[in-house]
Amino acid sequence: MGITVDLPAPSGKGTYFVLVEPEVVKIGTSICIRNRLSNIRASTFRRVALLAWTELSEQYVQGLFIEDRITLSRGFFRVTPELLLFINDRRVELGYQSIEEILLWEFGGPLPYSGRAVSPILNDVTSSVNLGPEDRSRMGRYYTHLRWHKNKPKSTCEFCIHPADNQ
Repeated sequence: MGITVDLPAPSGKGTYFVLVEPEVVKIGTSICIRNRLSNIRASTFRRVALLAWTELSEQYVQGLFIEDRITLSRGFFRVTPELLLFINDRRVELGYQSIEEILLWEFGGPLPYSGRAVSPILNDVTSSVNLGPEDRSRMGRYYTHLRWHKNKPKSTCEFCIHPADNQ
């Protein structure tokens, strides 16, 4: 039996560690981790995994990894050996097996689009051709980004103007 990457979400409160990209973890806090995880999953077209949670405060945990922070106002962090070790310590405390970084790469990535290409502007199926991993990744990033614009491309957004160029 393989190691579980995506843990079952508790309904209690705490600080959570969620894989949002193969190399990016969101560290946040919630009064109901299960509901927060559902909201995160609904806001992206990528595979999201709950890696662990703890009763330690969000500020304390984020302060430990301030050098690995990707964004100023949101809790996104690069996966480093130190962060992964911290997450694995929490997993062991919770009774789950440790994970290796390779498992994050294998788990993370875009959700499949039924194997069909979808027009990002028209939001319709343009072909029944199977997409490769690179195309699925690019499309996942485009749709995740597009949700910030309420599903309407903006003429002033570089990603909206040239979605195929952004990888």
